[in-house]
Amino acid sequence: MSGPARPGPPAGLCDHCAFQRLVPTRRTVFSMCGRHRDDPRFPRYPPVPVARCVGFTPREPPAPPA
Repeated sequence: MSGPARPGPPAGLCDHCAFQRLVPTRRTVFSMCGRHRDDPRFPRYPPVPVARCVGFTPREPPAPPA
């Protein structure tokens, strides 16, 4: 799940990163950085929108329908 499909402000690079995890609540959806588990340089919930990130890894495009 990424980009316009989620409520709340755009998360910038995070919306296209393989490490983004979306955390829904009753009112909004938070963008959590999965890299925070292994590397203390990355905050669990970075301030958005993120314009630059040394840990950015592009998300794989979805597989075409079979």
